[in-house]
Amino acid sequence: MKIEKNVPLPELKTRGPKPKYPWADFEVGDSCFVEGNFKDVNKCKEATSARLYGYRNGKKFSTIKVGGGVRIWRVE
Repeated sequence: MKIEKNVPLPELKTRGPKPKYPWADFEVGDSCFVEGNFKDVNKCKEATSARLYGYRNGKKFSTIKVGGGVRIWRVE
């Protein structure tokens, strides 16, 4: 085996499928509306996804039930 020096590490590609929701693209103050008749905000899978993404990546999202659906904001 030959030892080689100064060989750069190739750029790593992300593994797995492309994200379903664009939470990484949200800046503070951005929001989106999810249409649906939700009895509880926690029943909205997009709201749950945003909260989990925020928890894992040090960001915060807020969700509020509004007429005809749920609005999701990035707050931090």
